[in-house]
Amino acid sequence: MEWAELEHAVHVAMVDAVGERDLFAAALYFVYREQDAVIRFPLFGVVTRPEWEDLGEAQWNPHDWSDGDVPWLNDDEIARWERELEAAEVLGRQPSADSWTLSPGPV
Repeated sequence: MEWAELEHAVHVAMVDAVGERDLFAAALYFVYREQDAVIRFPLFGVVTRPEWEDLGEAQWNPHDWSDGDVPWLNDDEIARWERELEAAEVLGRQPSADSWTLSPGPV
């Protein structure tokens, strides 16, 4: 797993997604994974200061932002990073009595 490459890809995609917006906050969110399930890439949201101030309690929920799901990586890039993250997680797991039943999925 090339963590520096992933970090760079995420940074570039986020900067491109923000564009000319008057950015106040950005969030990677909707990260959820059950034990031994597939790792999914998070959603990316951005919000401007005027919108942030008008949102009240919804400020802390990127899903409620008008730009709460900004396209930031294409489907091929997301699929590639999901496969690499899943492979890195499976390879990094400590061996256990039931490890023979675990599958890293498509790599």
